[in-house]
Amino acid sequence: MSTAMNPLQRRGINKLPLELLVNIFDLASTYRFLDEGRTVPPSYTLFELSHVCRTWRTAIRGAPQLWTIVCGIEPPAMIREIITLSQKMPLAILSVEEESDDEGDKENSEEEHRDEDDTEEWHGIEYNEDDDQDEEWHGIEWDDDEDSTNRLPEDIHGDSDDESDNEGDDESDDGDENESGHDSDEDDIAFGVTTKDTAEILLAQLHRISDIDILLDSNDTPGLLPLFDADAPLLEFLRLCVVGGDAPVVINPFRGTAPPRLTKLVLMGGCELSLSSSLWANLTQLYLHSDTSQREPYQTDGGFALFSRALAQMSSLRDLDMTFAIPPDICDFDPFAVPAIDLPSLTSLTLRDMTSRCILFLPALHCHLTELDVAAGEDDDHAEYAEYENNYHYLLQVCREHMAAALTQDPLSLVKLKRTPYGFLMKGTRWREGVPARTSEYEHDDLVRIELVHGMPAGTSMVTEELITRAINIVPPRETHTLLVELEDIDGLDLPLVAWYLDGLPGIRVDTITMSGYEEEWWHAPEDEHSVVSDFAAQGDGDPRLSNPNTEGDGSQDETK
Repeated sequence: MSTAMNPLQRRGINKLPLELLVNIFDLASTYRFLDEGRTVPPSYTLFELSHVCRTWRTAIRGAPQLWTIVCGIEPPAMIREIITLSQKMPLAILSVEEESDDEGDKENSEEEHRDEDDTEEWHGIEYNEDDDQDEEWHGIEWDDDEDSTNRLPEDIHGDSDDESDNEGDDESDDGDENESGHDSDEDDIAFGVTTKDTAEILLAQLHRISDIDILLDSNDTPGLLPLFDADAPLLEFLRLCVVGGDAPVVINPFRGTAPPRLTKLVLMGGCELSLSSSLWANLTQLYLHSDTSQREPYQTDGGFALFSRALAQMSSLRDLDMTFAIPPDICDFDPFAVPAIDLPSLTSLTLRDMTSRCILFLPALHCHLTELDVAAGEDDDHAEYAEYENNYHYLLQVCREHMAAALTQDPLSLVKLKRTPYGFLMKGTRWREGVPARTSEYEHDDLVRIELVHGMPAGTSMVTEELITRAINIVPPRETHTLLVELEDIDGLDLPLVAWYLDGLPGIRVDTITMSGYEEEWWHAPEDEHSVVSDFAAQGDGDPRLSNPNTEGDGSQDETK
């Protein structure tokens, strides 16, 4: 029996059972990829670890569960090896989310830019149990620097002696830092995009793929769409992002028949699902994130009428997330003639679009929301401030109507309001057991969030004291409880005026404003009304508008009735 398989002949950490070693390798590769930013494909880490010693190589190559994730940026030869090593395990295609800051990781990730002629074919290893020298793995350049962050220290596995590796020569050309021939801007644009050749290799395995998260170039996508017509009995999640191009790519995959397990669909960039597709019906989660520069009009074969019919099929839909995905022709409808969309299972809605579309789309939805996230932007420069005011006030009212039932059953305890020159953010958080301790961090889920994004001349903002109070008033009266309010980036706001407006809102009464330095204010109400506690987070070293003019830093407080 070889040293690698006989635990009595192993040293140091290698005395551990192979099953435990495999678990450690899984943490170092898959866990690192999934939980630490998705920057380094697991295969890069595994191939590095397999060069440490024969025992590690045997454990890694003999564990198909380690080889179930492909990122699509690996060299084609490496991907073929991964497919082989994974045996018949279900595969997941998960794209990288950002480029690694680690130099060793960057060097490995640059493999995606090398031409096939510059990369040796990745040969399968013929394992020789009698050979004390480890075989050379071709097709990737390994860093021989012992200080490399991607190289494990020698003492981590004890004495290596006859278990040490005989590493291949470093064939990289250090003098050519831009070997791929791309400039930095092009590399940034292309990072994470799967090439046509690589996509063909991966999609040929569609029958054993459970998750697809892939970025494709718009020039390659039309030729790859036929590969999506294969059977996909294991597929549960599909995220397709098409980058580049002047027009959106409309897809109707799987021959128009939804895979039996597919419940989550994410389409991003210049990619749209055909409005006649049957995939709409079975989904429980649908994310449509579109690039506005690629998608006017929405679809040549559709429009809001067909879009609303497609959504209305989704009786099982629980989570809907749309970014600039409302067909623009919704604005051609009379506000009272917008087709209704019944989504009985929908509980979570995230919507980012123009205000003119949001205020027509939201009332058309018939659902029971418990979570709402809306960001609305202006597509026109209104001549009168009142036009901005009317739009946003109406949007707040629509959001309140959608959330009324949930907020009545479980009222908000915290409202966060953030104001920037071009944005206004409202977050609401609920606590089931009273108001939490006042800390800088609140680790609770948001219940309702309203973000108003707009542009005004000379960098001014239409977010006024009255608008803030109307946003707070989205919380419906129910019973006496304390509401904690946080305002950030409040530069330029008249806080006493906010309190004065709040005093006129139904269900909220402000009796006292207490100013303490520039950090916080407390608003109190009598027991038979809602009480509002406001925590103002000023920026910088202090805001003189928040300072008490009657104090000189002695910690005393000024009360205004």
